[in-house]
Amino acid sequence: TQDGTSFVVEDLSENEKYDVTKLPVIITTTDPGATVTVDGKAYSYDVATGSNITVDLSEGKTAEVIVTAADEVTTATYTLSMRDGSAPVEKPSDKYTDLDKVTNDTMRDKVKAAIDMGIMGSTSSTAYVFAPKADIGRKDIAVIIARADLIASSEDIANAEQADEALKAMYTDGKDAFNDLTKCNDVQKAAIRYCAEKEIVKGDGASFNPDGKLAREEIAVILTNWTKVEVDKNNTENVNKIADWTEISNWAKPYVNAVYANKLMNGKGTGFDPKGTVNREQTASVLVDAFGIIYPEFGN
Repeated sequence: TQDGTSFVVEDLSENEKYDVTKLPVIITTTDPGATVTVDGKAYSYDVATGSNITVDLSEGKTAEVIVTAADEVTTATYTLSMRDGSAPVEKPSDKYTDLDKVTNDTMRDKVKAAIDMGIMGSTSSTAYVFAPKADIGRKDIAVIIARADLIASSEDIANAEQADEALKAMYTDGKDAFNDLTKCNDVQKAAIRYCAEKEIVKGDGASFNPDGKLAREEIAVILTNWTKVEVDKNNTENVNKIADWTEISNWAKPYVNAVYANKLMNGKGTGFDPKGTVNREQTASVLVDAFGIIYPEFGN
């Protein structure tokens, strides 16, 4: 089974067909030009002789698989282990060093879920850092939602790296959804186009403002668009007795009512703080809940 970047095989220690200290490894990649190493050794496969690599997964041991794309720059790292009962399999979120900074246990569980689902990851390329209090941008929310949809809808996509490659493959015509995406990378451009086509996100005419911070009233609209919960666009009444209702933009009021009705967002004290920005831990929390509504078979 696969959990993010971890691949876990069933317990083979009692199976007479296998020597768990010398398990053969067979690896396939979506990139025909990719190269693979297993614990630092170059991997190859021959139809006649099979795999040139065996791994020792006994007594909780693991093996590291590194896949390098044909461009010789893009890499992805995976862990092989065996479910033997003597050592729990490490989840991706277990590697993060700053989850103690998440506001509370409930939100921490949602952050861990977002990491383990593969829709959110580290803000650093050299360490496992979630940065829970960091603001999140408009381009970032598009990437997270697009990843979530692709992971949920395809058996061949199980983590962020695979989702990102699939996104890029969907849009190869060089066209951007908006005219201000020149500083975005290919994954961000593809994710914004994906979400725009599905009417999950909208821009301001021809512009998207990809680096703009996300306000709470904006994410209320995005959540309702993504989950497709019912929105009465004529309902601008303060039915939830929100103290700062007059500060909410008129276009957002029906959507704020909808997220309250469907328990997709909570207020802040007696108000909603509509212009307040959304940080990464808050984003993880609301998106994991929304994911559970859209894809109930996955749970939360």
